[in-house]
Amino acid sequence: MKKLSELIDISQDLIISFKDSIPKSITMVKSEILSNPKLYYLIGNNSIKLLEDMLEEESRIILHSMEADNFNFLYKNLSRLYSICINRGFQEELFKIEYFAWNASLPANIRKYGEEIKKLYSFIYNNFYKILSYIDLLPPKYQHSEDYEDFIRNFLITLFDGETTEAEILIKTFIIDDEKREKVYKFIFYPSIHKIKYLYEAGYVDEVESYLAFSTLNKTLSSIYVEKNLEKIPKCFSIYVPTENIIGGKILNFYNRLEAQIFSDILLWESINSLTINAKEIADKDFKFEPCFACFFGVSPYNFNLFKNFAEMVRAKSSTCRIIIFSEDLENVRAISNYGDLMYNPKEALEVIKNA
Repeated sequence: MKKLSELIDISQDLIISFKDSIPKSITMVKSEILSNPKLYYLIGNNSIKLLEDMLEEESRIILHSMEADNFNFLYKNLSRLYSICINRGFQEELFKIEYFAWNASLPANIRKYGEEIKKLYSFIYNNFYKILSYIDLLPPKYQHSEDYEDFIRNFLITLFDGETTEAEILIKTFIIDDEKREKVYKFIFYPSIHKIKYLYEAGYVDEVESYLAFSTLNKTLSSIYVEKNLEKIPKCFSIYVPTENIIGGKILNFYNRLEAQIFSDILLWESINSLTINAKEIADKDFKFEPCFACFFGVSPYNFNLFKNFAEMVRAKSSTCRIIIFSEDLENVRAISNYGDLMYNPKEALEVIKNA
């Protein structure tokens, strides 16, 4: 199934009713879990606050999946959430108790759609292990040649060890000419950040290890930067949109920032003026350039409303600035076409910008 509406009947009234029911339902679900004598075994060494965060994020995943009518978003993000929680010590029995609690609380709070809600949660419960392993089955976002597999493996080891000097030596040894310098961004850095993010979301490494790897890679990026003869006025903005209040958000935001920075470095290497900024900095930037591109990274249903505000701010500043949106979770949301051009890889966007 590609659409959630193939499983349940989704209407705007159902979405609104579900959204309104979340606070009360979460309280009921938490109360049911807290009444279980095995509570501390079920949530490991985690706080009750993390349990609350997990329940809130799970409900937001389901809400956004309904809004986007997107099964892939449901699968991918529940897989990510469950993997992170289990890696932190949550026991699988917790999700069984949680399922029965949701199944009782939601129909009680939105009686009109009780059967649809039961059908949805029954599907999640019956496919728990399939959902849990879903993220392992996703194809890599950035393909790389088999010629570089050993190099990337060794590079990742240095990143997770926090060996900044060793990582810089590896990269500088790789770059023997300008052609190789261009390849290191596309075929080493992009696959590396995606692999780090995947290892974290699949539960193979924890937040501290992932943050250390991203920090080391970030320093390595800076070490090979080459100043080029460019005009002073930037013509392209690589903008990362922050995601807040979700488990793993710190790692996700670091990933989005690095993705935007690597793309910006590629543009600079192509002699295209580019500047990497947090979307919150848009208010302080001038977009009145010809031509001008605003490339947004990290757009998802979690921050789509926030992104819309930033995109409208860019439009207010310049009627000629073309907006490019990188997203892996909004394929089925038609509304995105109202704000810019959806692209799936940097190569595609690079060609558009170079030919402008």
